[in-house]
Amino acid sequence: IDYDLIAGHDEQKAEEYCALPVDMEAAEQEIAMWAKEEQAEFGNIQLQFSNWNTPAVKDKVINKFLKNVQKQTSFCALGKNYAGPHIGIRDVFQQLEGSLIWQPEKSREKILVALNYILSDGRPPRQFSVPADPNAVPDLDLRYYIDQGVWVISTLYTYLAYTDDYSILDEICSYYDLHDDCWVTKSAVADSVLCHLMKIMDFLLSKLDSAGGTNCLRAMYGDWNDALDGLGKTEDEGKKYGSGVTVMATLQLYQKWLKF
Repeated sequence: IDYDLIAGHDEQKAEEYCALPVDMEAAEQEIAMWAKEEQAEFGNIQLQFSNWNTPAVKDKVINKFLKNVQKQTSFCALGKNYAGPHIGIRDVFQQLEGSLIWQPEKSREKILVALNYILSDGRPPRQFSVPADPNAVPDLDLRYYIDQGVWVISTLYTYLAYTDDYSILDEICSYYDLHDDCWVTKSAVADSVLCHLMKIMDFLLSKLDSAGGTNCLRAMYGDWNDALDGLGKTEDEGKKYGSGVTVMATLQLYQKWLKF
């Protein structure tokens, strides 16, 4: 339900406005229209149990829950922000990997939007924001969270598997150049989605713990579990990150490398 809130200091006008009759029939019709649109958007995935429809497990209960999951996934995948002004690279690509199953066109559009905020060395920022002015420099979270790129590759692989739309790989997206590890400018380079994926993979492979002998992906600032940030920190003079590695992101990386 939408409410129109009018701010003012004229009490008489406010009372007159509040006294206006509410067209309940029009409101009910609008709500019914919203429900119909929602059914069309999220009613395209249904589960049916042929031999397991017991009083304890019913199709309609599971499908009601599934629709709510779809709504939440769609909101997080297509929203302009949901972490203050920011969109998390990992978060949005995780949601897009689900939403592309039933709304591939909208998900494709959001994938391309997000890929325009990759750094020119292939590192996705932890979070990005979409400025109102396309010429403005976006606000990016530039902390070295290492796992963002594996989710980008996973989502593109799933998109191709579901849609067979390989034209997305030819779409041109831009980059941002990083300066002094703390600020960015729009890069003069723009190339294909496929080139973006290759740069992301090259960046990840450049962060393997080859010196330590594990060949795992270094934790850097953090990994898939943000609570484990301390794995990558160090107090050693002259070193920015410690020798901590992440098994989770490493397994993801090698899985994506095999698919790549």
